[in-house]
Amino acid sequence: MDAAEVIVDAIQRIPSGPNLFNHYDSYEPTREDADAPKLRRHNLGLYIRSFIERPTTDLWIAEAPSRYGARWSGVPFTHQGSLKEMADMLGLPNPFAVPTRDPENGASRTSTAIWDILPKPMPLLWNVVMPHPFKLRNGQVRNAETTREQRQLCRESLMLVLDTFRPKRIIAIGSVSAKVLGQMGVPVRQVAHPGRNRHHLFWSDMKELGIGPRSGRP
Repeated sequence: MDAAEVIVDAIQRIPSGPNLFNHYDSYEPTREDADAPKLRRHNLGLYIRSFIERPTTDLWIAEAPSRYGARWSGVPFTHQGSLKEMADMLGLPNPFAVPTRDPENGASRTSTAIWDILPKPMPLLWNVVMPHPFKLRNGQVRNAETTREQRQLCRESLMLVLDTFRPKRIIAIGSVSAKVLGQMGVPVRQVAHPGRNRHHLFWSDMKELGIGPRSGRP
């Protein structure tokens, strides 16, 4: 296996639980076909390989995927409807696959805030926990904060990413990712998480690091 396959395989082996859904190994029959996890693994592999082929200077890492983006697409911080744009930004000759028939509508506010300032070359976007942590509210799936156990389950795959790319700068989006990496002895620059209408704080923190809005985006 190449480095991308090793990372994807480690993520696939993370077990789902009562409040953790590994969308790289499982699927929702009412919304997608049985090949959806395979297509998400394919997408994640393409994404990873696009960074292996060139030097990675920055890693932007947050806590976990949302029910809007990678939960369906397989690509961090990318709604399924934005897969073509992400492929174009990465200069991929082959498009990403479309894993699900019925994803959540639109991108999350967090992803939107991040996309609005994505520089070129692209940083590697990642999460401490790659499966989707969730809770049920009135029978509906909602995002949830990660637990210590969930973060421990994902430690192996996170170490593989750090060892594979050895980024020159790691930007921790929010306190959870900063804490996890700090406990691993990994130096980071922490910025505000853009969720819960804190996107202006996020943008301000990123501006201090020399990162601002992309041309053509608000």
